[in-house]
Amino acid sequence: MSDSCHDIENMLDTLRLPVCLEKFDQMLNDPQLGSYTPIQFLRELLEPQYIETMNESFQKNLKASKLINRSASIENLKTGNGRIYNETTVNQILTFRFAEDRLNVGVYGVTGAGKSYFLSAVCVEACRQNFRCRYVDYEDLINELLVLKRSGDLKKYENIRPKMIQFNISRMCA
Repeated sequence: MSDSCHDIENMLDTLRLPVCLEKFDQMLNDPQLGSYTPIQFLRELLEPQYIETMNESFQKNLKASKLINRSASIENLKTGNGRIYNETTVNQILTFRFAEDRLNVGVYGVTGAGKSYFLSAVCVEACRQNFRCRYVDYEDLINELLVLKRSGDLKKYENIRPKMIQFNISRMCA
């Protein structure tokens, strides 16, 4: 630790920013340090910590989502392999405006249309963008609600708004 920057190192340590602290110590020994603009310096210092924090949030959100197919990807929501996606609708969903408005999403359609994969890909992307989501099959949700109603413990769902956006996946896939 550099004596002249000991207070900054202590602050980073107290704030529990270990990646920033490590990067700060590396930057102090970098001969290029004097050529950084203040914005470049901040970006170099904060970016590794930010990336690590976002990756941890993504993993935490993904685990909490109860998603089975965690390998689903929005890059695969393209027309092909026997499916035709309405890309305008897909792109609209991927803005996550419904999440910002705290709405739930329901998707319905014929068997084999790709509903599960579609929702899995959207859920993975939501977690990546630091939205919390939970993948729930309607049948599982109804069964869980019936059990909770019998036990008188519906508190878990008290704060969920009853508003829902529904998409017919058969319109997106043919």
